[in-house]
Amino acid sequence: MESNVKNKYMRNLILILTAVTINFSCSKKNDTQIINPPNIITTAQANSNLRKPDYKLISNAINNLYRNGIVENSKHKLEYYFYCSSDSKANKVVSNLKTMTYTSEYHRSIDNKEFVITGLTSPLSINEKQIYSWSEAMYKIADNCECEFDGWQMSFKE
Repeated sequence: MESNVKNKYMRNLILILTAVTINFSCSKKNDTQIINPPNIITTAQANSNLRKPDYKLISNAINNLYRNGIVENSKHKLEYYFYCSSDSKANKVVSNLKTMTYTSEYHRSIDNKEFVITGLTSPLSINEKQIYSWSEAMYKIADNCECEFDGWQMSFKE
């Protein structure tokens, strides 16, 4: 009888922990998804209110890239994401990014409430210091244009 009570307690505890984990991991713009098959490594900034990069998140993402075959300091393009509340702000971000020789474009979000900016960087050295510095620069652009830098991802071939 006692083992049945323990088993029931453990099942309930696991269900509650699973529900809490799903709840915290599925909020808009705060997701951190490390592997998104096939061949995409993704990171999104865990707390956009920080207005600066999350070093631990970047470190984890870079280490995940290394575990998936990316060589330290090899050069790769990153795909980046920004959100802006107006067409003029989005255009300002795109202009800034194009001066850095990045490809960049924007469009309305599916719900038509925001403008989504995406593009590719020129090849960057993949290491924690470089990606952290690059992320700081992206946050500065976002702050200057009153927009939100939402993170980056990298595609690669196996």
